[in-house]
Amino acid sequence: MAHLETVSVNRHAHYNVPAVIEAFTPEELEVIQKGKSAQEVLEGGIFRLLEIYDAIMILKRRASTKFAFADLLRRHGFKNYVGKNGRAKLCNLLRVGDARERVLEWWSTLPPDKRYRWLGPATIIARCPGLTRRPYKQKTPLQRILWELPKLTRDELAAVGRAVLEARRNVSI
Repeated sequence: MAHLETVSVNRHAHYNVPAVIEAFTPEELEVIQKGKSAQEVLEGGIFRLLEIYDAIMILKRRASTKFAFADLLRRHGFKNYVGKNGRAKLCNLLRVGDARERVLEWWSTLPPDKRYRWLGPATIIARCPGLTRRPYKQKTPLQRILWELPKLTRDELAAVGRAVLEARRNVSI
């Protein structure tokens, strides 16, 4: 038997939002609960992130408008994905979830330390091949030198400065 609940969305009456009728099956309710609890602890890595995605997709299928969807997200404990700041999080999460196979394949190639440093959806989009808007560029030799500058001694800094000046002299415009 499906769980039925009727909810009116009166605070958005000026947008003419219809009432939302929820009819979640027990399996859907279980997925939503897993997604809600996955927000609190991300120890499972990418798999917890995909549980959140699955729960949000169930709510998205039930909503008739974007306002009803936002209301469902709030009521089911996903308020971090609503509003001005939440919109980017939600879009990034949906992009990662839609490319699940590609992301999981890439994720399995990462060393363990990067699996948890690169857990956020925005970071996954930036690093995962096929999801990036632009390919991730390696640092040029000059960028690597500049990155190491704070670690250099005074004599080494002087040598780098002379090398940069010499390189500038040799460049013709």
